Amino acid sequence: MEACSLEELKEHFEAKIERLTRCMDLAAEVIGLGAPVTKCREQLIAVNSELCLAESAVGQLREHVKIQRQQVEEAKVAMENELVNHVKYTVTHLPDRLPSLQKPQQNSNQVEQSNHRIPLIPRQASNHDINHERPPSATDKKSTGFKKQHYVPQMEILTIDEFNSVPKYMKGRLSYNIINSMVDGINLTLTTKYDLMHKVPSKLTEAKRKKYHKFKEQENKNTKGVFFFIDDDFKNYSKLKYDNTARSIITILRHVGRLREIRGGGVTRFAVI
Repeated sequence: MEACSLEELKEHFEAKIERLTRCMDLAAEVIGLGAPVTKCREQLIAVNSELCLAESAVGQLREHVKIQRQQVEEAKVAMENELVNHVKYTVTHLPDRLPSLQKPQQNSNQVEQSNHRIPLIPRQASNHDINHERPPSATDKKSTGFKKQHYVPQMEILTIDEFNSVPKYMKGRLSYNIINSMVDGINLTLTTKYDLMHKVPSKLTEAKRKKYHKFKEQENKNTKGVFFFIDDDFKNYSKLKYDNTARSIITILRHVGRLREIRGGGVTRFAVI
């Protein structure tokens, strides 16, 4: 008998037991101490013996199914416990920030080259990145009264691989989250600065106009097409302190190719790569 499932095997044995039970009822009338030995009696004895074997096999099958069910339940509990432990570990060790794009690890030559690289195309504003909308055409601008959008650079946070590639003497006790908090501060500084730089000076208040011209004075021939900030910009707009820790993190960001220095006129500029 070939069964594809335990259910089919069960139905097979139940049908067989039912037939044999009827035979046992007949056998009870024949099998006895003083019953004559006849061909019918011999056949019924054989049937009775087969029924006993079938009952034994069914009993063993039930016991086996019971054991298998118990093992399945134990496996479910073990799997749930393992899943819970895995989730707890993930939640405990999940960084506060996750990089949107895994960058390939740079060797020392690549980092040195990146320190002299000028970004030709600035990153697009985050809203545009999320919506993936096409830039509006001239017709769209006229029909919708579209106001020209400006783009500001956004530095990507460090990946775990980049953080691990930073030498120990350079990191010290700085954690992954502290470094990326600095990245957030730099992005806020750049957004605030270049939002002002894209405005028309004549429409600004006197205080903002002074800041605008101060930003323009910091530019030179080496900053063309480059987005940069100085330490005063970071102090004023990042909401973070510009202390020794901040300076160490800027050194790390230069090491991994996120920033480069542009000096001149007594001003140190930190340009986003």
